[in-house]
Amino acid sequence: DLAGQFDRNVQESAPVLTAARTELEGLPADALANQPATDGGHALGADALGLVLELGANPGLRERAWLAQVNRGFPANEKVLTELLAARSELAAALGYASYAELAAADQMVGNTARVRSLLDEVSDASRDAQAAEYAQLLAFAKTRSPKLTTLSLADEKYWLEQYRSATWGVDGETVRGYLPYRAVETGVLQVVSRLFQVELKPVKDAPTWDASVTVYDVLERGKR
Repeated sequence: DLAGQFDRNVQESAPVLTAARTELEGLPADALANQPATDGGHALGADALGLVLELGANPGLRERAWLAQVNRGFPANEKVLTELLAARSELAAALGYASYAELAAADQMVGNTARVRSLLDEVSDASRDAQAAEYAQLLAFAKTRSPKLTTLSLADEKYWLEQYRSATWGVDGETVRGYLPYRAVETGVLQVVSRLFQVELKPVKDAPTWDASVTVYDVLERGKR
């Protein structure tokens, strides 16, 4: 199962970003407390990379975090992807389709790749001006804080959007997080699942897990697993 192997390689890839203490400005203390300390900084795991992109003030660290995210599964997936594309092309040809994309679209409402392309072009045309205006607005804001900026990279966008929201509306992700402590959110989610599916979620003590922070639950329906 090449597609499954591709997904597993991404999920099992565990990038670790070593950051000096001087690079960690903007990152919340409670998040850093969960990351292993190093000599002079922290080893940031995959779960922290999103926070770096959203809250990390250091542009070099943001770029490294973005590269670590987009390269998950590499180089293991390079060979898998090549084989997967070849297998899909072979399957499409055997079934009389010009490409795997045509095969994938054939039983969908869209019907064929020409209609997919047409839809994408329509969306692109309709959103291009608004996208350009929003980008210019965000860049102008970012330049008030960092005058030497000339463009915003993909590694920068989430950070500056968060800064813009905070400056414009007085709301930022860190403020909202204060109202959503993890344990309360976890309890709420479990209660919703229990009520929605009419099941009982019972913690399993001493269950083997891949990490000490993982909690295992039995799902019980009318008292039975």
